[in-house]
Amino acid sequence: LFGHERGAFTGATARTTGAFERAHGGTLLLDEISEMRLDLQSKLLRAIQEQEFERVGGSQSVRVDVRLLATTNLDLKSEMAAGRFRSDLYYRLNVVPIRTPALRERPDDIPRLAHHFVQRAAASLGLQPPELAPETLRLLQSYAWPGNVRELANAVERALILSREPILMPGAFAGHLEPLEPRTDNGALPQAMPAPGPESELPLDLNELERRAIARALAATGGNRTRAAKLLGISERTLRNRLKAERELEG
Repeated sequence: LFGHERGAFTGATARTTGAFERAHGGTLLLDEISEMRLDLQSKLLRAIQEQEFERVGGSQSVRVDVRLLATTNLDLKSEMAAGRFRSDLYYRLNVVPIRTPALRERPDDIPRLAHHFVQRAAASLGLQPPELAPETLRLLQSYAWPGNVRELANAVERALILSREPILMPGAFAGHLEPLEPRTDNGALPQAMPAPGPESELPLDLNELERRAIARALAATGGNRTRAAKLLGISERTLRNRLKAERELEG
């Protein structure tokens, strides 16, 4: 955030300019400010109030003129009460608060966002963007999305990688929506998804289905196991173990 001087710590072979300094004359977004350490909060408060700071390992003040935007998904007043967020920083930042409703509070926005994420993910993966079936959109609208827009974007990208069909049906999201909280007006669980077609249409070999999903995820991420595991909704360790087991089976 504030950069460092050469020799400030082991491996600091050159001066590094921090985000604050790079944003001089412009706007700096502090995403999820509730996650900031208390010692860094203190330095941030001084930078806001005095419009200057020192790089780590330095003694010379750096003057800046920066407009700040800060986001959080936590109640900062509760964080203040718990001693995790400085009250003086809160009141210094709380000039023009803007509340963005959670995705679950605006289900009518979900179809438009889902279509946008389909286009974006398809372009990134080099695929022809599929259509979203009406029943798929209803499924997406029926969940609470505790991870908000980012979680929706992730779910759409995973569906594109694992489905590769011209129309994304609800089954493309099977397994990925299970951790999400169902959203209903009366608190009841949503109705179960329709039963699939005849058994002859089902991929009964689950091991083969898993192998294909892993292969597609690795191909889509250029062999990056970290990203592939994220797309598959599993840990990198789990992916590594399954690849190891597959190699042992092959030979």
